[in-house]
Amino acid sequence: MIHVKHIRRRKFFVLVDFLVVLLSIYIAIFVRTKINIPIFEGLLPSAVIDQQITLFFTTIILGSSFCISGYLVGLYDMWNTSSITIWAQKIIFPNLLIVAIAFSYLYLSKNFYFPSSFLVTLFIINFWLSLLWRVFYFKIFEREISNIVLIGEHENCYEFSQEFLKDPFINRIKVCAIFCYNIKESIASTGLQPKNISEFKNFSQDNLITSIIIVNSNNIQENIFPDVFKAARKGVQVFTVPNHYEILLGRLRHVHVNDLPLIELKLENSVSFYLKIKRLFDILFSLIILTFLSIPIAIISILTKLTSKGPVIYKQQRVGRDSKVFNIIKFRSMMDNAELKTGDVFASKNDPRITKFGKFMRETRLDEIPQLINILKGDMSFIGPRPERPSFVNKFEKEIPAYSERTRIRPGLTGLAQIHGDYESSADTKLKYDLAYLVNQSFFLDFQILVKTIKVLLLRKGQ
Repeated sequence: MIHVKHIRRRKFFVLVDFLVVLLSIYIAIFVRTKINIPIFEGLLPSAVIDQQITLFFTTIILGSSFCISGYLVGLYDMWNTSSITIWAQKIIFPNLLIVAIAFSYLYLSKNFYFPSSFLVTLFIINFWLSLLWRVFYFKIFEREISNIVLIGEHENCYEFSQEFLKDPFINRIKVCAIFCYNIKESIASTGLQPKNISEFKNFSQDNLITSIIIVNSNNIQENIFPDVFKAARKGVQVFTVPNHYEILLGRLRHVHVNDLPLIELKLENSVSFYLKIKRLFDILFSLIILTFLSIPIAIISILTKLTSKGPVIYKQQRVGRDSKVFNIIKFRSMMDNAELKTGDVFASKNDPRITKFGKFMRETRLDEIPQLINILKGDMSFIGPRPERPSFVNKFEKEIPAYSERTRIRPGLTGLAQIHGDYESSADTKLKYDLAYLVNQSFFLDFQILVKTIKVLLLRKGQ
């Protein structure tokens, strides 16, 4: 949606304004010292600037003042016009403010002397630079028309469609389709005949969509989520009208359509810098731990062999990032060929297939030490969703909407689901933790999970 795109660029706009103020100051100094302007002749000796003004703190103060005052007067809420008159009205106050601050700072200071000719030059240059870059920017993007899709109940979709017939959205945003659960008459304001929700999949594949707005997140049919996520992965922005509880979750990213709030579904992966540092940490830390635990690994191997028949190491197929299958490596904690009769089943509490020593290893998570090799190979990370078996993944993807989203990142040795749940937690419960981690990945969150994992190990809360 075009307005959301610009709202998301507010930080960029602030940065550009800050740099424009800095540029204006140096251009003003150049103009006053290098260019002979008759009306200012003799008013600004170059020696004053060269010797008495460092400009560092001055530029920081003036640039910050312009951005802060611009925010207060709504300068960064204006995204829908390239009118020079409208922009000039918004820019005039921040520009006057920085001149007033410069006047107060320079003229009232005992250490600086600066004539009014510089302030006049600064005002003119910064005013026009701030004005013109906005006009050019919005002249380019004003040509874009956003195609949006509304999903929800008929009455709510009708209400929402009315907002796009008002300024500043009219002629910039087009409601190209409406998908309803309870189809009634056509929505007269848009001239569109609502479609059945089941038609969304084919429509999203065959048509260019800029944004999807889920108007009724509480009542939406779960079977539509996979198709919505598939569109989102192709670059379509997805928004939902939040309920009261979601609004109270202050960390969610909010935008607005006039007076109606929206929450954007944050489906993009973490920044590349974080992922590179995380991968570097995985390699270094796994090497250190494997070296440090070489003797305990040997002891565990011997005890596993002595307490039950079968191999020490157990390999099993798991689904990793981008749904690629790999072999996970663990110390064997069950009887040999435990699933020969039962097939693929989840372990349960007091599972008779688990050996006595295997139970101890599971409680302390010692059985997962060999997975450090999987981390070194890049199959896994220290922190991420727990990798599941292909048969379970195929089953859950059919039953649970958005289950495949968890495979967008490397699976982990530990994670939110592992420290807050156990082996008996339902797949749906684990998915909620996995998605929570997926959209909130950060160094701080990873550190918290590692600390809590150590606590789980010390208290033997594993299963």
